[in-house]
This record gives sequence, structure tokens and C-alpha cells, in this order.
Amino acid sequence: MIISSLLFIFISSTRSFPTETSNQIEIPEQVPTINGTVYTISSFSPKTFVRTDEFLLNYTSCAQFHFKLTEKRVRLRGYTCLLTEGGFCTLDKFYYPRDKEGCYALRPWKAHPERFAFYFVLERRQRKYGAAKAHRARKIRRSGRVSAEPIGELILDGIMPCSETCTKGQSRPTNDRNTLN
Repeated sequence: MIISSLLFIFISSTRSFPTETSNQIEIPEQVPTINGTVYTISSFSPKTFVRTDEFLLNYTSCAQFHFKLTEKRVRLRGYTCLLTEGGFCTLDKFYYPRDKEGCYALRPWKAHPERFAFYFVLERRQRKYGAAKAHRARKIRRSGRVSAEPIGELILDGIMPCSETCTKGQSRPTNDRNTLN
């Protein structure tokens, strides 16, 4: 009995386990150009993750975009990332109902030209149910169909001087968080 248990321990310890980690890393969609590119989400496809190319920018150039959020639990996150050694990202968040639609610009913060990239995550957060409410919601559902109607939209306008962003009669976010004037 002792020999069989030792043999079992020996076999299980020498067994090679896969070194691959979990599949929780998301790889963004690469965008070659950002002039007028449109991304939408719906209940059918609830998330879009986009990364722009690298740009050599300083604080006078901005990445302008428009967004429209039409339903609860829809949010947009924009990241401005410095790609040099020791670089980091800054985050700008927009969510329904506070920010329904608007024009905004992400601005690099360096005085000298540095490598920057922009990431955008447009998603619909999942509902959080308690156990009883989840069971009730499953029973009440009227049909098994999922709507493909857009509930969020992101339009990447491109890189432009910060003094010219959102100036052509375009609306700004409702809470006026954009201080690029």
C-alpha cells in the first residue's frame, strides 16, 4: 500500500503540466489609419477593443473621436499610452447616461515628440443578478433572439492639432470635461 502511494506521488510529480496560462489576455484590433473609422456595438456583439498605430506626438497634437452611447451599462474608455521605456497610460471614461454623445480629444502630455498609441474599449457591461432574480429573468425572457441594433458607436477622426479639435460645430460631452481650449 505504501509502495503504491509512493509510486502514485512519483508519477504525478514527474508529469509535465502545460505552461500555457489562462486565455484572459485580450488582443486589440489593430487600426492602420484612424481617419473616419467607425466602430459599433450591439447586444449581439457587446465589446470592441481597438489599438491605433504608433504616432510620434507632443502635447500640441490630439487624437479626436466622436461617440454615442444609447443604453444603460454602455461605456467607452480611451487610453493615451506612452510607448517609450518607463511609459504608462492615462484613462478617460465615458458612460451612459452622463455622457450620451459628444466629441473629445485625447492629448499626449510630453513637450518633445515621443511615441504614443491610443486604445479604445467600447463595451456593454453585463448585468449583475442575485440568484433569485437571475432565475426570474430567465423565465420572463420573451424570445431567444438577440438584437443587432447599435447601442454604442465610436468614430475615430484622426490626429490633428489640439487647437482645431471639436471646433466645427460638433458637440462636446455633456459635462464639459474637455479642457483643451
